[in-house]
Amino acid sequence: MSAFDEQRFHALRRELGASLGTDLRYAYETGSTNDDAMHALRAGAAGGALYVAELQHLGRGRRGSRWHAPPGEHLTCSFLLRPPLQPARLSALSLAVGLALHDVCAPLVATRLTVKWPNDLLAGEAKLAGILVESSLSGAQVGGVVIGLGLNVGATLPPLDAARPCTSLRRLGSEVSREQVLATLCLTLDERVRSYCRAGLTELLPELRRHDALLDKPLRVDGRSGVGAGLDATGALLLRDEQGALQRVTSGHVELG
Repeated sequence: MSAFDEQRFHALRRELGASLGTDLRYAYETGSTNDDAMHALRAGAAGGALYVAELQHLGRGRRGSRWHAPPGEHLTCSFLLRPPLQPARLSALSLAVGLALHDVCAPLVATRLTVKWPNDLLAGEAKLAGILVESSLSGAQVGGVVIGLGLNVGATLPPLDAARPCTSLRRLGSEVSREQVLATLCLTLDERVRSYCRAGLTELLPELRRHDALLDKPLRVDGRSGVGAGLDATGALLLRDEQGALQRVTSGHVELG
């Protein structure tokens, strides 16, 4: 694949009528797009900026896991937003972002895509995209959020450990360009975040249930085991244990099987 084409991206974004991404900050190489966006957020930058890089030296995912992507192949980007959210509702924002990614990618491939709590998009059991949401508080309010995304687009896969297989849009049969994917994401992400700010997960729970990677699956979560029983209205994972009791899981590392 070739270098990211900023002009083509803006043309596609305008064609779709997406306002996010108007302020594009593109760099071939950086430490982390999330770090760049967080620095701007804390310096008082307005919401709406989009940070894109070909190569990240300090790219990371949830719980500090590293995210490596070969230059010119995939999307590594971060959105700086200032949504009207209370701190208690921050943790489930990644689920709304997961649906936005699903909106973009599902029509492009024949494989069923699912949202894995709390922050991944899967194709079958392989990881297609990851999400990292970071925030800055202003007193008791959310001053802003940074939504970092790593989406595998090209054929060359980033290195992940053997326990976490991954795939890409190209390997799933799609020839879509990174510019088209990102332009469409600017539209769907804006819509999903607005919906979440308006009504929390209330409007999104039926869709999350349809696309839930963990529903009715045997799971292990940090030493606990059970069967995935969906999500509650706060975005907590519901785990049904051997006695049939439901446990709420608000954080932890989830493994299938």
